[in-house]
Amino acid sequence: MTEQTPEENLQDRADHLDANLKQVLSNNIDLWREMRNEKLATMDILFNKAVERYFTDLVSDDENVAAIKDLALKRQALRDVTLTAIPSNIKDEIELMDYVPDALK
Repeated sequence: MTEQTPEENLQDRADHLDANLKQVLSNNIDLWREMRNEKLATMDILFNKAVERYFTDLVSDDENVAAIKDLALKRQALRDVTLTAIPSNIKDEIELMDYVPDALK
C-alpha cells in the first residue's frame, strides 16, 4: 500500500467523515454514560435531600404530604445511623454486637 500524501489524507478523512464521527461517538458512549451516572448519583443525593428538607418543613394537613414527610424523616434517620451513640443500657461489647439501631429495624 502506498503512503498517502497529506492532501490525499485530508481528502480521505473528508470522504469518510460521517462514518468516522459515528465510530468515535460509538466508542465514547459508554464512557459518557459512566461519567453521567456518577454525576447523576451525586445530584440525586442532593436533590433527594432538598425534597426531603422541603417536605419536612412543610406545614400541611394533606395525607400525601404527611406520608412524604414521614419518609423524609426515616431517610434522615438512616443517614444519621452512623452517628448513633452507645445506648446506656448496653453493658459490654457482646451486647453491642447484638444491638441494632431503631432506624435499621
